Amino acid sequence: MRIAKICAHFWPVKGGMENHMYYESKELAKRGHESSILVSDSTHEGRLKTKNEIFDGIKVKRFPTWFKYSYFSPFFPGLFVHLLKEKYDILHIHSYRQFYNLAILIARLRRIPVVLSTHWPEYPDSVRNKNLNRAIRFFDNTLGPILLKSADRLIVQTTAEQQWFKEKFKINPKKIIIIPPGLPRFYTEPRDGNIFREKYKIKEKNIVLCLGRVHRSKGFDKVIRIAKNFSNTKFVFVGPDGGSMAEFKNLAKELHTEDKILFTGEVSEQEKIDALASCDVLAMPSDYEAFGISLIETFAQGKPVIASNSGGMPHVVGGCGFVFEKNNLAELEQKLKLLLSDKKLREKLGKLAGARAKEYIWDEIACRLEKEYEKLILEKKKLNSH
Repeated sequence: MRIAKICAHFWPVKGGMENHMYYESKELAKRGHESSILVSDSTHEGRLKTKNEIFDGIKVKRFPTWFKYSYFSPFFPGLFVHLLKEKYDILHIHSYRQFYNLAILIARLRRIPVVLSTHWPEYPDSVRNKNLNRAIRFFDNTLGPILLKSADRLIVQTTAEQQWFKEKFKINPKKIIIIPPGLPRFYTEPRDGNIFREKYKIKEKNIVLCLGRVHRSKGFDKVIRIAKNFSNTKFVFVGPDGGSMAEFKNLAKELHTEDKILFTGEVSEQEKIDALASCDVLAMPSDYEAFGISLIETFAQGKPVIASNSGGMPHVVGGCGFVFEKNNLAELEQKLKLLLSDKKLREKLGKLAGARAKEYIWDEIACRLEKEYEKLILEKKKLNSH
């Protein structure tokens, strides 16, 4: 199959979406398919000079960015010219509420099966500016439903996301399938938890880990605010500065908890896994996550989690940790203390987490996706022959 995947950014831009695209496309390429990624040439800081390359068996084509209308949303209309000229067996578009969702209409015009992975973008209004919120409401009430109903399949990550699309847009349930993101198999390999401790000279008994870009939407300030109430515990934040690093460091200083807080900045993937192996609990207090990939990354190292009750996270946590009401700091503190004080409970939840992680291995998820592509192509051929 000639498969084209469309999204806003790709490596060297790092993030959950970019990793999703990479591992999904890599597995499909390993299965003998021509896997292409069509993206903008933008990063969060500038533009990439390399427009075309083959990256681990994946064909990457980058189009010039005219402008960006939000942090994650570049405008690169050259994509449409390419799609009108180039013939693919299937288009797979990632992320709803992006201008390039219009590629669905081009696919319909050219009678090519098209899949939209929605990545549940229902962020709280407080995360976005007023103009963007107005634009989203307008899109959802006009073009959005047309595009959603024009796609041959919608791929969602959780049952909660599936229900949201059914209720909000009255989508035919038969068009919506659940395929979660995955993990590379090497995430499940046992690691030495002392490596990370020794590198950062962590002497405290307990480590509470937070993963992700350091931005307000990740809710890391909630953890910093309760840190003073924990003894013999290091709160470690692993991830690049998303715009709030200085603010959070100042908050820790104001609360006199600098000695309890560690910001590592961006680290390699291997060091991230070492951090997961070293921690006692992962805390994910985000204001919103469509899925929460860090949760299953933590499961892979057999560690329990605590997450806010927003987006798809409660579905992902399951019985492998605790969920708290996202703005209830007292509940977050109480449940985190329970986990840190009860080693047997952590081990019990960690064992369940390790078993659950095996449900999210990329090569198996790619197999499910491949079968869905083949089914869609066959359906489209039958329809086009009539």
